[in-house]
Amino acid sequence: SYIEGWAFIEEQNTNNQEVLIGITNQRGTIFYDTHSLDRYDLNSYFKKNNLERGGFYARIKAEYLTLGENKISVYVENNNIRKIITTDKIITK
Repeated sequence: SYIEGWAFIEEQNTNNQEVLIGITNQRGTIFYDTHSLDRYDLNSYFKKNNLERGGFYARIKAEYLTLGENKISVYVENNNIRKIITTDKIITK
């Protein structure tokens, strides 16, 4: 599955942030690496000047998903500040 989105921690520059995708299913929650994706639209939308690197994408192999619902969360870390964002997004297998 291909997952693309954006995330940031308020008042932090996104240049050095780390973003992971969490998949929660019958096996528990496992976090997977993402790749950075430039999102120049975030600055204008949020009226900020430091969000260009706030985009991300990840490919999650089907074998990592269980039958039924696989809930998606996002982990963001920046300057020793950590945040987990729960989403309403679900991958159904």
